[in-house]
Amino acid sequence: MVKSMSIVTKERECSSFVRWVQGHSPKEHKEMVDAEKLREWQESRRKEDMDRQDARDNILRQWQEQQQWKNRIWGIVQTVIGLIIGAVITYFLKK
Repeated sequence: MVKSMSIVTKERECSSFVRWVQGHSPKEHKEMVDAEKLREWQESRRKEDMDRQDARDNILRQWQEQQQWKNRIWGIVQTVIGLIIGAVITYFLKK
């Protein structure tokens, strides 16, 4: 009998255990548990959405930086070509 009592009264970990709040009906208790689960789910969704948006923002930022770099290079190339053409035209006009 003592052994069975120790088994029954032993503390156990249960991930779905929710402490009972005195003064609430079982229906209210279930609604509180459901509301908490909903809040947790919404928070996890919000965090996932923010992480996804951050990833998109990073990709866009990288693309914009690449475009700016390409635009700078293209500007330098155009300037060099313009200088060469200008020098060639000046050379032939002075001749």
